[in-house]
Amino acid sequence: MITTLSALALISIGLIYCNGLEWVIHKKLLHEWGKAKNSKFRFHWEHHNLTKKHNGIDPDYETHSITRESYFVLLLVLLHSPIFLISPLFYLTMVAHGAYYLYVHRKFHMDLHWAKVSTPWHWDHHMGPRECVEANWCVTFPLFDYIMGTRKPYYNTNRYFMDMAKKSVRAINEKDN
Repeated sequence: MITTLSALALISIGLIYCNGLEWVIHKKLLHEWGKAKNSKFRFHWEHHNLTKKHNGIDPDYETHSITRESYFVLLLVLLHSPIFLISPLFYLTMVAHGAYYLYVHRKFHMDLHWAKVSTPWHWDHHMGPRECVEANWCVTFPLFDYIMGTRKPYYNTNRYFMDMAKKSVRAINEKDN
């Protein structure tokens, strides 16, 4: 019989594990391995390009209800399924986190206001300067970015407001010309 304390511990460990997995996959597979021209993970750079081009929106999320990342999350859930035999609660936490990840990432790329307010670390990863794009690997919450020292804030910082002011001045100058 599992106690409430044991259940909370398993859920917490499951969430920490999933956040670490999210960090590793995003950093290693999608960014490091994904840079190679013939990589299976090259699609992630297309995602970044679309997001930059559309100021945070990824139009693929509007046109496709099931994305490559949906299949990848499902694959991860299936690969981890033997854990169910050892700890059903830990495994179900992973399944719930996978669904939550898909929800958060999709909502981020379809609702810019929500994105900035609810997941500024992911906004920084997509819309910030290069040092923020090459950091901020977590999507759902930035725990492992803090642990690994890769959380680089940009949104709502002085630099962000200076960059927005510069963009506004450029837009005004272009309009006048």
